[in-house]
Amino acid sequence: MLLLIPLGPETDTPRLPRVTAALLLLNAAAFALTAPFDAPAAAREEAELEQVADWTLRTAARDAPALAEARARHPSALAYLAREDGWRGQVAAADSRERLESVLADHRALTARHPFYRFGFIPGAISLVGLVTHQFLHFDFLHLIFNAIFLWAVGGLLELTWGAPVFASFYLVGGVAAALAHALSAPGSLEPAIGAAG
Repeated sequence: MLLLIPLGPETDTPRLPRVTAALLLLNAAAFALTAPFDAPAAAREEAELEQVADWTLRTAARDAPALAEARARHPSALAYLAREDGWRGQVAAADSRERLESVLADHRALTARHPFYRFGFIPGAISLVGLVTHQFLHFDFLHLIFNAIFLWAVGGLLELTWGAPVFASFYLVGGVAAALAHALSAPGSLEPAIGAAG
């Protein structure tokens, strides 16, 4: 497999693509600020909470079929607990209600301290901040490096060809458009989307 990387247009006076360089620095700075957060551990914690919530809701649904129907309208058990209050009246056993309340509180605490939930794009809770900031977040170092290589190779060429203002607008609008397209494919999802691949 051969990977061709354009170095830039053929000009007599090569220029530094300043917007591309600034975007690379912003991405690196965002990664440096969010890297200390242990995203894999948070993902494991969220998966455990989802398992407990799903099992508890399935158990409670044996006595309340409407509960299962309401849960099925959501992409996850945690999304159902966060978006609807009806389960509180439908879960008959007090210990099951307490377990679900505890899971919901733990999930809210996790998302409050998680940078991807705070600054990523969440289709089920679209915010203007998330539409922009998700473009500068990366899951791990490899995610950052591959996006940076592509941005430097292609973004630099586009910036030098189109001009800095057009390229900067294209980058930001492209990221917003990609996020909104993701929201159409995953409506109601509470999972954050991150990265500038869009």
